[in-house]
Amino acid sequence: MLQELKTLYILNAHDFSVAYLEDYRSAFRMKDEEFIQDLENDELHSALLFYIAHAFTSLSLQQGRGAGELQIEYANLDQAIELLGEALYFNPRNGSALRLVETQAQILQFALMRTQKRWENINQIMGQRFQLYEEYLRQERSAESLRERLSQQ
Repeated sequence: MLQELKTLYILNAHDFSVAYLEDYRSAFRMKDEEFIQDLENDELHSALLFYIAHAFTSLSLQQGRGAGELQIEYANLDQAIELLGEALYFNPRNGSALRLVETQAQILQFALMRTQKRWENINQIMGQRFQLYEEYLRQERSAESLRERLSQQ
């Protein structure tokens, strides 16, 4: 399974790597002896989880509607973070996993900045609408006072 995941990793065939998560869980539940023996090696276990986490991390970034726009699939990113945490649990010295944590942190920072920018735009639009409403009320009062003056004359 590990060799197949390495090959898919090299080929950037992330869609196919994701299917291995279910195989991993099934073999774990069924207590497949060969699989369990492989998992006794923490570095091997960590590598297996790393490759699956890498696939989910890659799938968390999708092309958006516009050119150069990214869309983040949070379900895939959550799954990747969870798997990478498990990979680091089994081998905290896994350098590839540590670099992937850094990449995931950058993805989250990007998402946070984008969300913050959206809120700033929303606040700006609301501020403009409030100013327009205030201007409307001022004009309404001016029109009312003008009507009163004209009706008194």
